[in-house]
Amino acid sequence: MRTLKYVRIDERLIHGQVLMKWLKERNLNRIVIVDDMLQENPIIQSVMRRSVPKECAMEVYSCSEAGEELRGQEMKAEALMLVRDLPVLRYLEEEGIRFEEINIARMPYSTGRDKICDQIYMDKGEQDMIRNYLRKGSEVYVQMVPDSEKRWLKDLLD
Repeated sequence: MRTLKYVRIDERLIHGQVLMKWLKERNLNRIVIVDDMLQENPIIQSVMRRSVPKECAMEVYSCSEAGEELRGQEMKAEALMLVRDLPVLRYLEEEGIRFEEINIARMPYSTGRDKICDQIYMDKGEQDMIRNYLRKGSEVYVQMVPDSEKRWLKDLLD
């Protein structure tokens, strides 16, 4: 089983907070995005790539590609992994990937989702997935930007 240090869940994927704050805070020069829709859209990928600093590599994988790629490669540099939602993490976990740290930034409201805290809504299945990650030892928290307070999901879901 392969363990990745840091993954961020944010339905927006790349945006100003990621580019201006998180890369700098974590001293990262690599972004790995796992998203089927983005993988299938070279135009949006191109726009995103142009927004990423020149010294930062950006890789985009579909879910099926990511499991194989991330399981097999030796990470040359620590990466900021971005995913749109929790089902992507479940898929990667089934492919043999574990997550040391899960930062949830934004999960918008939709029917059937309960408010966990500001900007975070989850249905019962998603809440159970988070509890599962917590039982396996992952740190799971909500934090929009590095200088804001972490809100630990273990406290929010009890």
